[in-house]
Amino acid sequence: MVIWTPNTSRFAGNLHSRIMQSFPFLVEMFCWIVTYFFYRVTKLVSQKVFSKTGIWDVALQNGFRVLEIE
Repeated sequence: MVIWTPNTSRFAGNLHSRIMQSFPFLVEMFCWIVTYFFYRVTKLVSQKVFSKTGIWDVALQNGFRVLEIE
């Protein structure tokens, strides 16, 4: 099986290509930033959702629903 890849040498002189070649860890940092942003957003949303009813009350209600179904 032969895998064909395009010739990307024409992009070697671009600014972003030179930065990525010098600092390849920036891609991983970007992934960590996206993951942290997703974590913060879900934390804020869950605080808004469970601010009136506590999370333990919701878990207890869900447990009772599961027991009723069984």
